[in-house]
Amino acid sequence: RVTSWLLGHGYDSGKSSKFFSTLDPKDMTYTDMSTMTEFIYSQCWSPNFKLSLFGDSAEGTLGVYRCLHYPFQLSKSTVTSVNPHNAGQIVGALLWLVELAEADEEHGLGPTT
Repeated sequence: RVTSWLLGHGYDSGKSSKFFSTLDPKDMTYTDMSTMTEFIYSQCWSPNFKLSLFGDSAEGTLGVYRCLHYPFQLSKSTVTSVNPHNAGQIVGALLWLVELAEADEEHGLGPTT
């Protein structure tokens, strides 16, 4: 669901189609998570949003989830060190963000450009 939303909205990470066909958490990196988060947020809520505005993209990534009231705690170490032990948390956070984006799209909310 995450990959279909991303690709359906024009996300281009330069990753292979195999990466998106499986979205295997063990193949994800911190950069993948942060660029996906930035893309989803900029598509739905703030077209000019860049994680770099926070100075530290890890803080920016966490800031997005805090701002949107993500119901679970994400730590800086979780988002900067994607590994088999925490990859499920990362994919879960991305899925939650996509579901929120879909709900906003369904109700006509989002950026007014």
